[in-house]
Amino acid sequence: MSPDVRVEMEDGYVAVRSGADARLRVLFFPHAGGSAISLLPLASELPQGTESLLFDRPGRGVRDGEPRLSTFEEARRDLTSRVEPLLDRPTILFGHSLGGLLGDAVVRSLSPERRDRIRKVIVSSAPSPRRAAAVAATLPSPPGRRSRADLLAHLTDYGGTPAEVFSAPELLESVIEAFGDDMLLMDSYGQDPACPVPETDYELWTGREDASTALDELQAWAEAVERPLRERVFPGGHFYLTEQAEARATLRRIAGAELQRLTSPHDQEALT
Repeated sequence: MSPDVRVEMEDGYVAVRSGADARLRVLFFPHAGGSAISLLPLASELPQGTESLLFDRPGRGVRDGEPRLSTFEEARRDLTSRVEPLLDRPTILFGHSLGGLLGDAVVRSLSPERRDRIRKVIVSSAPSPRRAAAVAATLPSPPGRRSRADLLAHLTDYGGTPAEVFSAPELLESVIEAFGDDMLLMDSYGQDPACPVPETDYELWTGREDASTALDELQAWAEAVERPLRERVFPGGHFYLTEQAEARATLRRIAGAELQRLTSPHDQEALT
């Protein structure tokens, strides 16, 4: 991490700032069971002129002590209320897994004026809205909490959990509890048919060995946003973001390109 980068704990998120004047904001939404800090390696390598805000869900990280949410709709409303006031400048949204679904839901919930500030939405290893809704439709309403055995099996299959966690019983139980809380959100996923289709550029990022990503996910996401979208496939599994540096370098290039565009006369006029 550059010595010019400052990491600050704010109300509901962790802020990563470099330089005094942030012309571009990047919002990060973590995976099920994850916290804002899990995406810090990704956020801390972005170029000067970028401000990264890494969001925690209630009961986690900087929001520890707040009541945890039990439905996807509660999480959508909570996150939208926090994101909307921050859209005062060009913004990129990056959500991993559950965070990708939440990011998409937030974009659809925004007013057109706020939505126009979003330059790009990156959904990473996230099931399409169609697949998430199909899975949720097979479960009771409201869905019950998944069993410990089921949660542990998913954690093992997804990877990304350090081996030492599995040999530390108390730590493992806290990880399983957090993951179970967030799977309640995933299992109650639903999308209001009246929600608008966002007129925003989307990208789908996946790990080549990620067994949780269906082969037709790109097409399903394209149908969800009603336009073609770019797919980027990286080496690794569900947690490819932490397995190699290529994804971090790609996000750095995307942010740099957006900053370059913001120096053009057309974009400067649009921001005034």
